[in-house]
Amino acid sequence: MSRDIHTTSDTEARHIEARLEQGLAAHPVGHVGATSLRNWVLKGIPPGGFLTAVLCNDLVGAYARADSENLLLMAEWAALMAYVPHSAKNLDVTGVGRL
Repeated sequence: MSRDIHTTSDTEARHIEARLEQGLAAHPVGHVGATSLRNWVLKGIPPGGFLTAVLCNDLVGAYARADSENLLLMAEWAALMAYVPHSAKNLDVTGVGRL
């Protein structure tokens, strides 16, 4: 399944982007995290191990892969997932972010 919003209708793509930005404003996760999430949701660029674990709802994996900044932001990451489209979660990208 494509994660690129450009394969959807313009209206749907704008809605996805606006919803994601709303979530990022409400739950700041830092510049690098926000950029990685935008790149995945909006452009289909696979995320690293930590964000892959978050998107896959892998709590243990997310904690294991988190740096010191993201350890402090785990509650923000969890809340932010409500703003991420379902199609961008539960990644089916072989080898992305795997240890």
